[in-house]
Amino acid sequence: MKILIFFFMFLLVGAFFIEGKEKLALQEKKQREKFFGLYLEWLSSVFDNTRTITGQVFHLDWLPQEERK
Repeated sequence: MKILIFFFMFLLVGAFFIEGKEKLALQEKKQREKFFGLYLEWLSSVFDNTRTITGQVFHLDWLPQEERK
């Protein structure tokens, strides 16, 4: 449950950052359309970066090296 709450808070904070950075007035239709476009781009980059990091983690050598005698 905590993970789900964290996930939704992460999405909400991201939306606030986009809205604040772009100084969008979300009462106007064109501003909302721009917001949703930027938000979807941000979500796409978040998922792409997560996929890249996960792929890199799988390729790392996590086991200790065996000592050679």
